[in-house]
Amino acid sequence: ELSPVAARQLLSNPTPPKVIDPTPIVVKPVEIKPVEVKPVVVKAPTTLKALADQTTSWPIATLRSNATFTREVQQRLTIWRQAPGVADGDWGTKTDAAYSAFAKAFKFETDKISRNAATKLLEVPPVLVPPAVVIKPVEVKPVEVKPVEVKPVVIETPIVSSAKLPANLRLITQGTATFPMAQVSANIALAKQIQLSLDTMGYGLGSASGKWGPKSQNAYDRFSLAYKLDNKTLSARSAKLLLEPEIPGIPVVLPAPPKLSMSDYQAVATAIRCEVAAVRAVVSVEAAGSGFYNDGRPKILFEAHWFGDLTDSDYDDDYPSISSPVWNRDLYIGGVGEWDRLYLACTLDRAAAMKSASWGLGQVMGFNHKAAGYADVETFVRDMHLSEGKQLMAMFNFIKTNGLDRALIRRDWATFARGYNGESYRANAYDEKLADAYDNWS
Repeated sequence: ELSPVAARQLLSNPTPPKVIDPTPIVVKPVEIKPVEVKPVVVKAPTTLKALADQTTSWPIATLRSNATFTREVQQRLTIWRQAPGVADGDWGTKTDAAYSAFAKAFKFETDKISRNAATKLLEVPPVLVPPAVVIKPVEVKPVEVKPVEVKPVVIETPIVSSAKLPANLRLITQGTATFPMAQVSANIALAKQIQLSLDTMGYGLGSASGKWGPKSQNAYDRFSLAYKLDNKTLSARSAKLLLEPEIPGIPVVLPAPPKLSMSDYQAVATAIRCEVAAVRAVVSVEAAGSGFYNDGRPKILFEAHWFGDLTDSDYDDDYPSISSPVWNRDLYIGGVGEWDRLYLACTLDRAAAMKSASWGLGQVMGFNHKAAGYADVETFVRDMHLSEGKQLMAMFNFIKTNGLDRALIRRDWATFARGYNGESYRANAYDEKLADAYDNWS
């Protein structure tokens, strides 16, 4: 039944309803072309500074092909007292072994160079400070000597000193008296000091008991023969050599080797063809202060890994304190103690020992004697004993051989500092220090 309201609504909207087309709508698929994403190529760093600024560790297999980068690494490894060989830009077995030793020492990966490893390479190695030597007093118990009846016999008159026997070797060096070994060896405390020195110098005593027997006398005989001394006596000279060993045949200049003079600076400046102020600037910044210790011996630092390298590791097992396959900072004694290590090495291989130490003002390594202007290491070392002037000339001959003299002539401090100190020169402001020193001496 249609109500009146519904009837009115139908009459008021006569428009017929829309008819929906039943045909289905076809949706065509959209073709999506793949977007080619090109990988981001990160170029290998060409300097240690560039690598230190990154967060990526780079495989050595990638870095070694860059000769410039390799040369810088070799320079820095040498500064860190490793033995990479000549800084020629060729990453060979020596460079590989040197970096591996460096990396292990600081717990870095040996097949990669990380940011931290690059930063460490660019640092300046710490100055080695010799450990303090604590000398414990030796308690000497009195020996009860029973009288012995001695029958008179005809014997050769012994050497007898009228002077009282000093209590230690240092006091003997300060006098002029000579004492018979029969008298010296009877003093337990003094005999023990001599035994300790002989054992340190490599004469194989093994212990220092103070009891003087045939083994001790044999060691003293060999010591005396090396220095051409009387093996039946102990002189001031003998005592000094026991305390301060020298290289046999190369005397120490006494009372003291000549210090640097203006004529030394002028001679070097003439040879380099640069200003005297430039020479003095380099000495102020790069040299090791004085070239000699107070006892007159040249300043040295003995490098066990170089001695091992130069002797084909023949002594690594029996003499690990002076011969090592890798650099080891724990082997350094520092100061005059390095001479004990050098003397011991000289008893094994004299030439290799002298080549394995750095010498004088410029700390030029003995194996660089040709670059320093000497045909052989013996002559080089002999001259390093004579004066600071000789040491200065050797240092600047080395600088000239490595092509850094041109930078001094131009006063191009950045180029000189880069060649002498490596790429880390900026971090340590060596170029600025050289420029300031030059201004000071001009």
